[in-house]
Amino acid sequence: MIEIKTADKSQFSMIEIFFKENKLNLKNEFNHSANYVIVLEEKKIIGISEILYKDSKVPIIEMLFVISSKRSKGLGDGLLRATLNCLLKEGHELVLLKKNNKLNSFYLQENLKHFEESVKEKEFNAVIMKEDNPSLKELNLEKYFYCKPETFFRRECNHKM
Repeated sequence: MIEIKTADKSQFSMIEIFFKENKLNLKNEFNHSANYVIVLEEKKIIGISEILYKDSKVPIIEMLFVISSKRSKGLGDGLLRATLNCLLKEGHELVLLKKNNKLNSFYLQENLKHFEESVKEKEFNAVIMKEDNPSLKELNLEKYFYCKPETFFRRECNHKM
């Protein structure tokens, strides 16, 4: 059975092992200050998303990863949806997703937009400009996709069983 849920601190050691086994970053360690949404199959992690806040009201999905043997089965779509749902429940109207050569086509398939396209999105720019938040203003926003979770959930799932 597949379960997708927000990870709690009791699962951090399992997440740390998952990071090392899958070489998910240069340090092979996870960020203790991040939030994680995990995909479990028989109590084993097979997918993960990492959410950072960087002192901002606009969260950043830094990473979305499903192990290679479980890809093309809709788990990426499910993980993205669970992550965005978690952020929507926290009250976030806007989310950034870090670009990644392996994920860019997936994000486009999911109808997410490159941040450079957001110049037309006055609402997104208004949130960034109204926040007195240097960490967000200093980000190279060309390295991100963006999403309005509420709008995202108005459309159907892309994956058909």
